[in-house]
Amino acid sequence: MLLTAIPDCFIQSRQFYYTLIGMDGKYINANSYFLEIFGFTLKQLSQIGSLDSVHSEDHELCKLAANECIEKPGLPSIVTLRKPTASNKYAYTRWEFTFITDMDEPHIQCTGVDITEQINSTEFLQKIQQKIFSSNKVLANLLANSIDIILVVDERCNISFCSPNILKEMG
Repeated sequence: MLLTAIPDCFIQSRQFYYTLIGMDGKYINANSYFLEIFGFTLKQLSQIGSLDSVHSEDHELCKLAANECIEKPGLPSIVTLRKPTASNKYAYTRWEFTFITDMDEPHIQCTGVDITEQINSTEFLQKIQQKIFSSNKVLANLLANSIDIILVVDERCNISFCSPNILKEMG
């Protein structure tokens, strides 16, 4: 296994994942944070392909990002992938793939950061918005089909809401 050095800024990082992938798609090296979170030893990692550590539904995205960075050496290709962690959960990770050609052998440098919390927060907010939208539709339907006239009036007697059936009843 070719053991290409990891830049000093990533060796002890507890925020960024760092891996190097050879042109055969196999891992060359990884920082200790990556190994710890995703449950590998360096020896295990060197025996698997990089796609083996990505959710199967994300394989095509991963291939596209890798090909894009190879076509534009030195420019990062950004992709979000799901990777199974050592705790049997999936981590959403934002990766920058950069094709490096100025070393002994060309390889893809991968720098990643966990965005699982951001993804989960976004999904949570979308679910709440959907529930609010559904509740509003139910309320609008109830009001539209009610035989009662409903008014919402503030302390100055300004009407801020009037049920739609008032036109039928007043008409």
